Amino acid sequence: MESKMIALAMASEEAGWLRNLLSDTPLWERSIPTVLIHYDSTTAIAKVYNRFYNSKRRQIRRKHSTIREFLSNGAVRVDFVRSDEN
Repeated sequence: MESKMIALAMASEEAGWLRNLLSDTPLWERSIPTVLIHYDSTTAIAKVYNRFYNSKRRQIRRKHSTIREFLSNGAVRVDFVRSDEN
């Protein structure tokens, strides 16, 4: 479970970086859409959308708060996709 949270956190950080790159580009005049992340773990998605993280590991809690920050800003949206369709 922890590895899935770390992978989701890294993907959301990368999506946030790409959104910042587009916003800093002077030629990009359109609004920047929300980045959609397809993920195949329903447990990780449920933990991400939950406001509270009950684990005792501090590094995983920081990753959870990073993902929650991107979700609350509207930079990232996480949807479930089956493994064979991903």
